[in-house]
Amino acid sequence: MDKNVTSNVAANSGSLSNAAVTELSETLRRLLADGFCLYLKTKTFHWHMTGSHFRDYHLLPDEQADQVFAMTDVLAERARKIGCHTLRSIGDSSRRQRLRDSDEERLTPQTMLPELRDDNSLLMSYMRETRVICAKYNNVPRTSLIETRIDEPERRTWLLTEARQTRALRCQLGMVDALATSMRARTRSIGREFAGCLPTVSKTSKFSISLRA
Repeated sequence: MDKNVTSNVAANSGSLSNAAVTELSETLRRLLADGFCLYLKTKTFHWHMTGSHFRDYHLLPDEQADQVFAMTDVLAERARKIGCHTLRSIGDSSRRQRLRDSDEERLTPQTMLPELRDDNSLLMSYMRETRVICAKYNNVPRTSLIETRIDEPERRTWLLTEARQTRALRCQLGMVDALATSMRARTRSIGREFAGCLPTVSKTSKFSISLRA
């Protein structure tokens, strides 16, 4: 850490030691990098959503991306408030992120929604790890920040899980409806075939009756 950064740390970090500031800064930067990774992936999936129920699945990632992006600004400012640098470039972010990018060109809602769900679950675990480090140094502002924000990935995970299950249920109901439609059509066909035989039966019966008379 150079002299300028050290002086900034001394001025802004209060009772925190240089070692504490270094660990907190690095921890926040990694969490910030994960946030940017999740933001871009969520936004990308919003842009490339296709298929049935398009409107619902198109809007859900868009709303969640805005929420993730709002968190990144707060994290970066909290890192700067203790006198250290935060992320400076896309390359810097990619070197620190733990979440994986998605470069797949052909994606469907069946793959996108579970991937976002899993990433939000991972982000939640990373936030818990960050909270432990902040609490270790009794850094109340950053501990409180994480505690306040950790509900967001938890809620996103829940919504994505429910959306995936709802889609699966709709597919099952669609299959049941298709089967019922097929059965109704077959029943009507059998009915028509049976009805076509009725005149013959009727004439035969009349002929038999006339012979007996």
